[in-house]
Amino acid sequence: ENGHSFVENAMIKAKYYYEIFKIATIADDSGLEVEALHNEPGIYSARYASKNDKNSTDQENRKKLLSKMKHINKIMASGICLFITWLFILAGAVEAVWGLAQVYGFTASNHSLYALTGSFYNPGPYSGFLAMTLPVCLYEWLKRRKEKKTTAYYVALSVLLLLICVLPAGMSRSAWMAGAVSSAYIAYMHYRKEIHAYIRCHPRRTKAGTILLVLLAGGMLAGVYLMKKDSADGRLLMWKVSVHAIAGQPWRGYGWDGVPGAYGQAQEDYFSAGNYTETE
Repeated sequence: ENGHSFVENAMIKAKYYYEIFKIATIADDSGLEVEALHNEPGIYSARYASKNDKNSTDQENRKKLLSKMKHINKIMASGICLFITWLFILAGAVEAVWGLAQVYGFTASNHSLYALTGSFYNPGPYSGFLAMTLPVCLYEWLKRRKEKKTTAYYVALSVLLLLICVLPAGMSRSAWMAGAVSSAYIAYMHYRKEIHAYIRCHPRRTKAGTILLVLLAGGMLAGVYLMKKDSADGRLLMWKVSVHAIAGQPWRGYGWDGVPGAYGQAQEDYFSAGNYTETE
């Protein structure tokens, strides 16, 4: 096979066997093409790693292919992820500045009952978006702390501080918890070697610190609950009724148009059963 494409090689094989048997002959030629490598190895798939034009083993071919793709994959993946990350951070910066302008009365919110909504129509989704952006900014700032301070370092730090200032004003407890837990995870992953080393060297302090953290977390959760107790109880009721609705058709569901009716029926059934609390 000395063709320059799969089609040419298939034609060579078909013509060869036609000349022998003088009957209609069908042949094919196949191989692997990687677009990122300009369609390599292509027709040379069987001898891709060979240096003398003889077939090389599958293991040798895979090793060469992976070695050539390794650098390309890293560039493509990191480039796409980096673009999305900074797009996300800049969107968070815009929303944070927008929220500050609403808090100080420079612009109106999109809801008549709430002063802070950003570009959203409710402070809940707005706070949720800020909470998602917070750990992303923290990660970009932490990974640049020991490097030369660049524009990216100061942008990440500035947006991080903006988010910390605006997020409490949204009064969304779920957003606070999401931001705190995700940021704690990012910080742990960044300092995990130091944390593990400290735990090995100071086991007693670690135990005492863990107990204090658990007590602090419990106190904060209790405070968050009591801050808007009626609202929290209402959400718990909604979750309880939703679970009853889901249990009715766990696999098929109700469809988009059927959710309000299913929830209303589940709520009616829940109260009809008489198992509700006085608060509910």
